[in-house]
Amino acid sequence: MFSYVGSALKALRDAQEHRKHRRAIQEIEPGQAFVRARGSSALETVRVAGIVNLVDDVPHVRYRVQLRQHAGQIDDGVRTLGAARFLEIYSRAAEPQFQD
Repeated sequence: MFSYVGSALKALRDAQEHRKHRRAIQEIEPGQAFVRARGSSALETVRVAGIVNLVDDVPHVRYRVQLRQHAGQIDDGVRTLGAARFLEIYSRAAEPQFQD
C-alpha cells in the first residue's frame, strides 16, 4: 500500500511539474531575447533558438548565450534548459542588442 501512495505522489508531482513547464512555454518564442546580470561586471544575453520536448515530453528551451564584460563580448554557445527554470533565471528584456 505504501508503495502505491508513493507512486501516486510521484505521479502528482510529475504532473504539476509538467503543467508548470507548459504554462512557461506560452511566454517564450524563438527569436526572443532575455538577459540576466552575472555579478556586477557582466551581463548575460540569450536569444531563444527553439523549443524542444525532452524527458517525458517536458518542453525545454534551446538558446544561444553571449556574455558581455568589461573586456568585451564572448559567445558562450548553445544551451538547453527546462522552460519553467529558464523563466526563473532570465527576465525578458526590452530587446537587448544581440550580435549574430
